[in-house]
Amino acid sequence: MCLPAPLMMSIASNGLKIMQARQENKNARQQAMVQNERAKQNRILKSTAEDYKLRQKRKESMSKAYAMNIKGREARSTAFTASENMGGGVISKLVNNYFRQEGEYKSKVLANLEAEAFQSQQAKKAYRLGQEYNSKDIPPVDTIPNFASASLNYASDYYTWREGEERKKALKDQMTTNYG
Repeated sequence: MCLPAPLMMSIASNGLKIMQARQENKNARQQAMVQNERAKQNRILKSTAEDYKLRQKRKESMSKAYAMNIKGREARSTAFTASENMGGGVISKLVNNYFRQEGEYKSKVLANLEAEAFQSQQAKKAYRLGQEYNSKDIPPVDTIPNFASASLNYASDYYTWREGEERKKALKDQMTTNYG
């Protein structure tokens, strides 16, 4: 049995709707995956830059501490050389003062470096949260609602067509009984 034209159009229309819904779902999934990959790459770039910045600060701090150490050694050796010409406990006080200053300076440098490391860790946490915020949920592939909707549309079209056919038949039967 060949289906009438209105039902064939309904099948074609609903089939196209299903295909279009599948393509839209596929496009939404692809777009979400691209967005998530971009968010991840952005976090990685920022985290790498933060690591580099921290390494540079560490290198700078260590070179300052090393320079202070060299300067302290030179000052102590100068003081010891001068003590050979002078006498007394003044030189030991001077040397102890150099040690104290050097220790305070190293302590400040290390405290600053620890603060930079903490700040870097906080920035990395913020980058991870930013990645989560910029990421999208990937929609699931679910064709059942689209298929069910198309099936109901077809059923509605079929019953509408069937009702029209029955009315035509009833009118035809009524016409034949009245005039026939």
